[in-house]
Amino acid sequence: MTDSALPLAAPTRRSRVALYLDLIRFNRPAGWLVLLWPTLVALWVASDGFPGWHLLAVFVLGTILTRPAGCVINDIADRAFDRHVQRTRTRPLTTGELSVGEAALVGLALTALALALVLTTRREAVAWSALGVLVAVVYPYTKRFLPVPQAVLGVAFSFGVRIAFAAVTGDVPPLAWLLLAANMGMVLAYDTEYAMVDRDDDLTIGIKTSAITFGRWDVACVMGCYAACLLLTAGLLAPLALGWPFWPGWLLAAAQLPWHHALIRSRERAGCFTAFSRSHWLGACLFAGVALGFALGGLRSSDRVQAPNSAASSRARRCAASSASMKCSGRRVACMCVMAACVVPPLLVTRWRSTSGVSSLRLASSVAPRKVASARRWDCSVVRPIFVPACTMASRKRNTYAGPEPESAVTASSRLSSSSQRNSPVVPITRSICARSAPLSPARA
Repeated sequence: MTDSALPLAAPTRRSRVALYLDLIRFNRPAGWLVLLWPTLVALWVASDGFPGWHLLAVFVLGTILTRPAGCVINDIADRAFDRHVQRTRTRPLTTGELSVGEAALVGLALTALALALVLTTRREAVAWSALGVLVAVVYPYTKRFLPVPQAVLGVAFSFGVRIAFAAVTGDVPPLAWLLLAANMGMVLAYDTEYAMVDRDDDLTIGIKTSAITFGRWDVACVMGCYAACLLLTAGLLAPLALGWPFWPGWLLAAAQLPWHHALIRSRERAGCFTAFSRSHWLGACLFAGVALGFALGGLRSSDRVQAPNSAASSRARRCAASSASMKCSGRRVACMCVMAACVVPPLLVTRWRSTSGVSSLRLASSVAPRKVASARRWDCSVVRPIFVPACTMASRKRNTYAGPEPESAVTASSRLSSSSQRNSPVVPITRSICARSAPLSPARA
């Protein structure tokens, strides 16, 4: 019997709500967080500081809606391949629990809501958004023939940069294209980590990914893309005179690279998946540095009081300076509120798992019990920063070896020896097995 003939029925029947939530990856916020941070960086740079609550709401909500729409498109295109991949064979479309029509309606609804938000901005932003939808539809099919389809994904994931500049200025300047190139390096890095999880299955199916194309240079390419992204971002943002607040955020992002290397250098599925699921913290640190740089970097050029040409009164000058100072303080408070609203919710996301979430993380039967236990906690640790290693985790007792402890074997042996079934022919065999599994006491030793 071939692998394609194996039954793929879900372990238990799930509710319709659970199926739709699993379809849009509701329990995996890392996917939309990696989209959000570069978009917010571009929005802040294009606006020369806080962009205003309207644009902020449009881009935050639009990012949250766009990511699940892309997941639906990807699942529809890859439903014939996902049944052969250990990590994806329990997705709703693969198991047949949801039909293609139902999934398509969900994707269309999410895309329509995202486009409705963009319609409240400039028409240039709407045009770029429509082009971004086309790239997102094409991307899943590039895995059939393109050696590095992650490059197309980088273009799709970087559309937020262009749309942000178009919504603020009505144009996409060279700075926006360079920021897009930097973000493409990060997308290529973390999605190669993701592809390293499924490399064995993709080789069997014939799907092309960067992890397969890079071969034994995969780890070096991932680290090189991360380093290129950080260096290019620093070179582009340094002339903006963001001041000292930007550099601690950049250094915190750079400090995560050795940790990523330690996770993926052995090329184990567990480590590669963890590296991917935590990659959004690099973008979070960069955005924190940019937002703090604009908030604490002093008055912008447009707010500085110009010297009067005529004999203006000192009172008028003081009023102008006070007004500019109040505007700057308001921007600082707004930036702090935005950072808190963007960073705190992912940290407080409760662990929500569908039935497929547990089974899909059993990546291989050869993984040791402790690694399986850590894999079953990935969906919770995805929102835990690497700087808080003491975060409370789920108990390991229910994930580790469930067999009897040595003490339990001794108790069972003594109980059997005193039972009324002592003369049964099965008892001596059971007692001998229990005695071999129990450690020797000091008296018997």
